[in-house]
Amino acid sequence: MDIFCKKNKPNKIEYSSNVFCIYFFSFIVFLITDGGSIGIKNEAFLPILYLGIFCTSIAFFIQTYAQNKVHANKTAIFLSTESIFGTIFSIVLLGESLTLKLIFGCIIIFIAILISEVEFNRTKPQENNQ
Repeated sequence: MDIFCKKNKPNKIEYSSNVFCIYFFSFIVFLITDGGSIGIKNEAFLPILYLGIFCTSIAFFIQTYAQNKVHANKTAIFLSTESIFGTIFSIVLLGESLTLKLIFGCIIIFIAILISEVEFNRTKPQENNQ
């Protein structure tokens, strides 16, 4: 992804992956499974359109643009913390309970991030022979 982002503009990446793959294939699955009948009330179209445009397309474009500006290692580490932030926000904003599984999951993710970031070069210090 790092090489592809450096050679191409983020809007090309966003358009090709998001619009074509997600929207097109979702529409094909919709036609196959539901036969093309929409069982949604008319007042639900505006929120669905808002979610599709702002929460998916624009957010994905901003993410792809930022990935183009930051080194791939730092991007991967930041994206691996997504589940931690999701857990924290679900507890703070939605009032979900903090369980032992959530705590252990966050600890495991933090340990994995530390292992990927910390260099374990254990070289012996050079001795001065005088």
